[in-house]
Amino acid sequence: MESIAMNTQTPIIARPLHVVPNAANQEYPRNCWYIVAGRDEVGEKLLGRQVCGDRLVMYRKSTGEPVVLSDWCPHRGFKLSESRLVNDNVVCGYHGMTFNSDGKCVHIPSQSTIPNVMKVRSYPVAEKSFWVWAWMGDPEKADLDLLPESEFFHRPNYEDRYLAILPMNGNFQLLHDNLLDATHVSYLHEGLVDNEGEDDIATVKMKVDYGKNFIRTQRDLHNYRPKGDVAQMFQVEEGRPVLRRLITEHHFPCTCVIINQLIDPETDELLSEQIATLPVVPASPDACYHFAALSTSYPAPQLEAEIAFYSSILSQDTCAIEYSQQWADETGGPEISIRQDEVAIRSRRMIAEMVRAEQPD
Repeated sequence: MESIAMNTQTPIIARPLHVVPNAANQEYPRNCWYIVAGRDEVGEKLLGRQVCGDRLVMYRKSTGEPVVLSDWCPHRGFKLSESRLVNDNVVCGYHGMTFNSDGKCVHIPSQSTIPNVMKVRSYPVAEKSFWVWAWMGDPEKADLDLLPESEFFHRPNYEDRYLAILPMNGNFQLLHDNLLDATHVSYLHEGLVDNEGEDDIATVKMKVDYGKNFIRTQRDLHNYRPKGDVAQMFQVEEGRPVLRRLITEHHFPCTCVIINQLIDPETDELLSEQIATLPVVPASPDACYHFAALSTSYPAPQLEAEIAFYSSILSQDTCAIEYSQQWADETGGPEISIRQDEVAIRSRRMIAEMVRAEQPD
């Protein structure tokens, strides 16, 4: 695995756009697993959502098995997510065509014969950790072994919880860029990480490891003194100097994990750890979803308060990402990159290569 350290702000020259797409124009690969919902979102009611440009309807059968189908009735295009679920089948709310969990039409009220073409697409589906996943590409290539690992959940003495899904009006690569570049935290989320003149997240050295469709970054803030909401959130003594370690792990195109560790600088004891799994899912070329789940070494606070805290942070990211998308759409947004952007640019190349690999020779 390749490893580098970065700490400069020198402007860099990006490669041609077909190699390094503007983040607002990034295409998404399809022959891979994408998170389409939190497990708790999918139940015995119809749920509609757009992923990779496809309109989906999701539900659980009476056996508990999740189902993901195309949301469009092939008869006249009515949304099946706005229809009814009857005995594990979806009954279209327009003309009553009934589709089973495989997408096959099993009943047409006005006639006894059913055309073979009267069916909806069924997507390969899997459940792992907090998520329901769907294979958005060629179903013949769906492989459960390609599901990203989720080793961060179900650890002894850790508490796990699913928080929320946040839609954003911006390309999914803009969100990847945001999560890879922690330097924005000093300004967009002022006071969340920085440390009153000690190590600053925008200037501290960053270690980067690259693998196949994988990037890991690490930043260490020495002599960090947690205070206020941060001390309360991590449930540590306010003002006590610690080493704060910030790690990000991206498994492209979908999974992002951010690990916060507070470590005793004298004994190396791990005092508190928060692992945030933040999937990045394209809805369409100019929209995406930001999912969120947590695993912590400390007891979970009141869920409503925790959701409100993180929603306030993520809403700031949403604002920045939507501005970036608007800028690119309205002006063409020629980018001027700095050295810190190299990690994000490498991620664009990885995803662009995944897209190219799916194209016919």
